[in-house]
Amino acid sequence: MTQVSRIPVHKEIENRMYDLFLTSITSLHQQHAVGEFLEDLLSPTERLMLAKRLSVAFLLYKGYTHRDISSLLKVGLGTVSKLSLDLQVKGNGYRRVIETI
Repeated sequence: MTQVSRIPVHKEIENRMYDLFLTSITSLHQQHAVGEFLEDLLSPTERLMLAKRLSVAFLLYKGYTHRDISSLLKVGLGTVSKLSLDLQVKGNGYRRVIETI
């Protein structure tokens, strides 16, 4: 299971690491290059979790019910509800990606 150390990283270092992460992804302009990077970076469980999260957002955007999404993707209703709330409160990144699908 993925874990993060309980010892906090200084906020400035955390921000710089995140910037490096974003720069790394945006520097890859071809789908196969992004795929190779994510294959190296993420565990199979992490890849599945991220794919399911995006799929939940997509199905919510398309108007599917929480129960239908839960049953179809084999995720808990709590997961669907949390993502639904996230999309209502923020979700601009999800919407931008979903609109390109």
